[in-house]
Amino acid sequence: MEPQNQQAPSTPMTPMEMEPNNTILSANEIKLDSSSPIGVSGEIGDSLDPLISSNDVDLFAVELNAGDTLWANIDTETGVSSLNSVLSVFDINGNRLAQNDDNSWVEGGVTVGGVTVGGATKTENDSLQPFTAPENGIYYVGVSSSPNVGYDATVAGSGTGVSSGTYTLKLSIGDETITDNGVIDDGLTSASLPPLPPLDNSAVII
Repeated sequence: MEPQNQQAPSTPMTPMEMEPNNTILSANEIKLDSSSPIGVSGEIGDSLDPLISSNDVDLFAVELNAGDTLWANIDTETGVSSLNSVLSVFDINGNRLAQNDDNSWVEGGVTVGGVTVGGATKTENDSLQPFTAPENGIYYVGVSSSPNVGYDATVAGSGTGVSSGTYTLKLSIGDETITDNGVIDDGLTSASLPPLPPLDNSAVII
């Protein structure tokens, strides 16, 4: 779905994710700053291990400072990719800190004090996950296919997914206007972003 009333920011594309990147030890490193979002082209199902297939997971390492808000957004092209994505964020020990399966937002209605009244709640298979870093350090963004929500980020092929396909992972620090450039199945608008989840500082060991 094309974004509504929103101009897409410039999103430079990086090379496609490189396998193997199924664990935090083999994660692809992504250089981020606050000046512009970065797009990474990838595929679930392209693991070098043919036994993994839809259980494939792609992991990306990003360095964040305490208080940085990372926005991670998955876009899949309608009619091209059958991926039903899951986005997860891990610490350096493989502890899961945040996760989103299906992005949802409200169209219409009236927003008062950050709460939208009325309107229609819509859901898409593409994932959107904001995450605020509680400590300086390296964090890992994981892409998997639903319902592979409980995989071990330190063990390749440890979960179970049922779909595969190509995707674009868009990453940004402190930028709530990540969009799909009018190409991908994403109904996200800047007014419909979900609230940030509460921090669990005890879950991070740096």
